[in-house]
Amino acid sequence: MNIPFMKVPEYDLTLSNNVKVKYRPFLVKEQKLLLMATETRNENELNNALLNVVKNCCLSDVNVENLPVYDFEYLWLNIRARSVGELIQLKLKCPDDENEIVDYNLNIDDVKPDLNKKVETKIEFKEDFGVIMRVPTIKHL
Repeated sequence: MNIPFMKVPEYDLTLSNNVKVKYRPFLVKEQKLLLMATETRNENELNNALLNVVKNCCLSDVNVENLPVYDFEYLWLNIRARSVGELIQLKLKCPDDENEIVDYNLNIDDVKPDLNKKVETKIEFKEDFGVIMRVPTIKHL
């Protein structure tokens, strides 16, 4: 008798520069890793845990560490949406009255990046003087 193997669902996502990524929801062990990292309140541990979870959930041959920050965050939002739900319940301060707290439900599926927007990395200070910047990646944070 074979041991039953439960297959997890797979999803497709298009990142900037038309990079196609296949991913899966995170599992209970990965959720526990995130929870433990959150409880330590250590930013490095939380970043490492988040990076490891996204690496594990990314099924495509993409180096997650070299993704631009905005692509990494978009991929993470989609992994989170498929894992624990699309709605995030937020409590926001009212801009008119700083003491009033407003409940807001954010649907992650409504967050869509502008894939046609080109990131300008060349910054000119004068006509013949400037710098060329790199888009920061998650490992630079």
